[in-house]
Amino acid sequence: MSDEALTSDFVLEDLRRYVASNGFSLSPQLEEVLLHVERLAEELALDPYPSLFMLGLLEKSPRLREAVRMLRGDPDEGARVVREDLADYPDLEPYSEGVPYSHPEERDFWERTVLIDRTIEKAAVDDRRELLDTDFARALIERQLSLLRKENLDGTWKDRALQAPYVMLAHIANIFDESLAVNVRDINRLLRHERSEFSLAAVPDELREPVLRFLDDHPEPRRTAFVMMEFGTTPLHKEIFAAIRTALAAFGLEALRADQKSYSDQLGANIKTYMYACGFGVAVFERLTNEVHNANVTYEVGYMQALAKPVCLLKDSTLRGLSTDLTGNIYLPFDVQSARDSILTQLRGWLEQQKLVMRPVRGSRRIESVSQ
Repeated sequence: MSDEALTSDFVLEDLRRYVASNGFSLSPQLEEVLLHVERLAEELALDPYPSLFMLGLLEKSPRLREAVRMLRGDPDEGARVVREDLADYPDLEPYSEGVPYSHPEERDFWERTVLIDRTIEKAAVDDRRELLDTDFARALIERQLSLLRKENLDGTWKDRALQAPYVMLAHIANIFDESLAVNVRDINRLLRHERSEFSLAAVPDELREPVLRFLDDHPEPRRTAFVMMEFGTTPLHKEIFAAIRTALAAFGLEALRADQKSYSDQLGANIKTYMYACGFGVAVFERLTNEVHNANVTYEVGYMQALAKPVCLLKDSTLRGLSTDLTGNIYLPFDVQSARDSILTQLRGWLEQQKLVMRPVRGSRRIESVSQ
């Protein structure tokens, strides 16, 4: 490390070298965030600390800003409050006496070194070589939560309501304001799922928490199928669901029914959680226990189609009448007496036609794109 006083230019160049030496690179968005932080810190003559890093993210990270808004915070007002508060910080370590990102000693002590190492870990877990602003935001949040645990301020409360101020964005910013009264765990979950190509923007407020819990279990929702069928317990019902599950599993997809796990205490909300969160649907129309098809399945199909999600409609070949609500849809017939074979054939063909999957290569576990 150089003995000369630090400058923002020196620190940023050191950051680039350190990241590259570990086989990674900075995304343009993350570089903009950290450039903003270092220049602001140099201007204020303060070594960066958590609230400065949070300010940089609030002002320069589109994904963090969107997450705060979705959780009813205000990133613009929060940034303004933090900026005003910065002038009141006395007796902190001067910028010129801080340590750069590559500082080799006590890396779990200095803010810069801890945060960049945690950021690298986030990218490595996702098998990426580019560090994102969301990686850095999650590193900052998890750093603060780990400090709470070390200080026995996390998970040891007799009254959990007393814990709330310590897990808010305002705690990292070191100043309370309503604009920052956002739970950092919720932000962390939103950012963790941000790369799953799933947007919570269209999810109703009352379903966001159940959907987040679903995403905790299924981080790649596009690979999940909501199976809409009667919750029957006959051997044929079980065989039909097993056939669907087998057909999807061959492509690395997962078949889910709403009775497998509850993400909401309310039945309707739990079903809607699956409909919003799953990437596509598979509906089964049969007459195993009733001559009339299940009206709930018809409703769920219409709901998913309204969400613009692909739905495969499997129909018992002996079933005559269907709801006029679904007139015009193409149904794929299957034989209930040989449900496994007929469903496997129909569902595999539909998946490939919809280009939702990769096609297994014969005689190999390798897969190739359907569109090839």
